[in-house]
Amino acid sequence: MTRMLVAVLISLSVPAFAGPSKEECVEAHGKGQDAKESGKLSLAKKLFLTCAQPSCPQLVQGDCARFADELSRLQPS
Repeated sequence: MTRMLVAVLISLSVPAFAGPSKEECVEAHGKGQDAKESGKLSLAKKLFLTCAQPSCPQLVQGDCARFADELSRLQPS
Protein backbone atom coordinates (compact mmCIF):
# COMPACT_ATOMS: atom_id res chain seq x y z
CA MET A 1 0.00 0.00 0.00
CA THR A 2 2.84 2.40 0.82
CA ARG A 3 4.54 1.81 -2.53
CA MET A 4 1.32 2.58 -4.33
CA LEU A 5 0.95 5.87 -2.46
CA VAL A 6 4.54 6.84 -3.26
CA ALA A 7 4.02 6.04 -6.95
CA VAL A 8 0.88 8.19 -7.05
CA LEU A 9 2.63 11.10 -5.32
CA ILE A 10 5.58 10.90 -7.72
CA SER A 11 3.32 10.82 -10.75
CA LEU A 12 1.44 13.87 -9.49
CA SER A 13 4.64 15.83 -8.89
CA VAL A 14 6.12 15.18 -12.36
CA PRO A 15 4.43 17.28 -15.03
CA ALA A 16 3.36 15.47 -18.17
CA PHE A 17 5.25 16.32 -21.36
CA ALA A 18 3.20 19.08 -22.91
CA GLY A 19 5.02 19.14 -26.23
CA PRO A 20 6.36 22.18 -28.02
CA SER A 21 4.71 25.57 -27.58
CA LYS A 22 2.96 27.36 -30.44
CA GLU A 23 6.04 29.53 -30.92
CA GLU A 24 8.37 26.51 -30.96
CA CYS A 25 6.13 24.82 -33.51
CA VAL A 26 6.13 27.80 -35.86
CA GLU A 27 9.90 28.19 -35.46
CA ALA A 28 10.51 24.49 -36.20
CA HIS A 29 8.26 24.77 -39.27
CA GLY A 30 10.30 27.66 -40.69
CA LYS A 31 13.68 26.23 -39.77
CA GLY A 32 12.65 22.87 -41.23
CA GLN A 33 11.85 24.48 -44.55
CA ASP A 34 15.20 26.34 -44.52
CA ALA A 35 17.06 23.11 -43.71
CA LYS A 36 15.26 21.25 -46.49
CA GLU A 37 16.13 23.96 -49.02
CA SER A 38 19.77 23.81 -47.86
CA GLY A 39 19.88 20.05 -48.42
CA LYS A 40 20.06 19.26 -44.71
CA LEU A 41 17.40 16.59 -44.91
CA SER A 42 18.08 14.88 -41.57
CA LEU A 43 17.85 18.17 -39.71
CA ALA A 44 14.74 19.14 -41.66
CA LYS A 45 13.05 15.85 -40.79
CA LYS A 46 13.89 16.29 -37.10
CA LEU A 47 12.43 19.80 -37.12
CA PHE A 48 9.31 18.68 -38.99
CA LEU A 49 8.77 15.86 -36.50
CA THR A 50 8.95 18.48 -33.73
CA CYS A 51 6.22 20.64 -35.25
CA ALA A 52 4.08 17.61 -36.15
CA GLN A 53 3.27 17.10 -32.44
CA PRO A 54 -0.35 17.32 -31.22
CA SER A 55 0.42 20.43 -29.15
CA CYS A 56 1.14 22.40 -32.35
CA PRO A 57 -1.50 24.42 -34.20
CA GLN A 58 -3.42 22.17 -36.57
CA LEU A 59 -2.30 23.89 -39.79
CA VAL A 60 1.39 23.77 -38.81
CA GLN A 61 1.03 20.22 -37.50
CA GLY A 62 -0.47 19.00 -40.77
CA ASP A 63 2.22 20.64 -42.91
CA CYS A 64 5.01 19.30 -40.72
CA ALA A 65 3.63 15.76 -40.70
CA ARG A 66 3.35 15.81 -44.50
CA PHE A 67 6.86 17.26 -44.93
CA ALA A 68 8.36 14.71 -42.51
CA ASP A 69 6.64 11.91 -44.41
CA GLU A 70 7.96 13.21 -47.74
CA LEU A 71 11.49 13.38 -46.34
CA SER A 72 11.19 9.84 -45.00
CA ARG A 73 10.45 8.64 -48.49
CA LEU A 74 13.33 10.65 -50.01
CA GLN A 75 16.01 9.54 -47.54
CA PRO A 76 17.61 6.13 -47.94
CA SER A 77 17.17 3.90 -44.91
